[in-house]
Amino acid sequence: MARPGASDASGLRHFFILHLRAMADADRQLARAFPRLMRGARHPKVRKFCREGISYSRNRLDRLDKVFGIVGARPGFRHSTAMARLVRDAEAVQKEKPSALRDTALIAAIQPISHHGRAGYSTLQLLASALGETRAHGLLHRSFREKDEAAQEMNGLLRITLLPQARRSRL
Repeated sequence: MARPGASDASGLRHFFILHLRAMADADRQLARAFPRLMRGARHPKVRKFCREGISYSRNRLDRLDKVFGIVGARPGFRHSTAMARLVRDAEAVQKEKPSALRDTALIAAIQPISHHGRAGYSTLQLLASALGETRAHGLLHRSFREKDEAAQEMNGLLRITLLPQARRSRL
């Protein structure tokens, strides 16, 4: 006889793995998009932010692979349509905005990408905790902190550097 709640835990585990795969796809998309976004950036700090985004995305993918191993699931990807749309929006900004505002618009378009990642990793942490996966939770928390730090960095970059520059431009 199955123990009470076993099917619920099984369903929760399945949902957790699907969500892991969606986040893996989201970070894979970011690792591929950041080089394109970097090419459109003009300000050295924005280019540096995009370059760092490549390595951070790859590091998160490595951590997700470890999480898959910890929970005994086969690594994989589940297409993240939300991330695909956010990346398309960020890439479109490069073509539409005048160059003096491009970096401001680019960081503003990257921010929703960061918020998507923060929400995703926050949810994954909660799911890992609910399933008793403390080691997985620790790795997922590290990725969440990275996303949180990136959001703070973008806000500082906008507030201190890009917005004052945009206000001074005559566009």
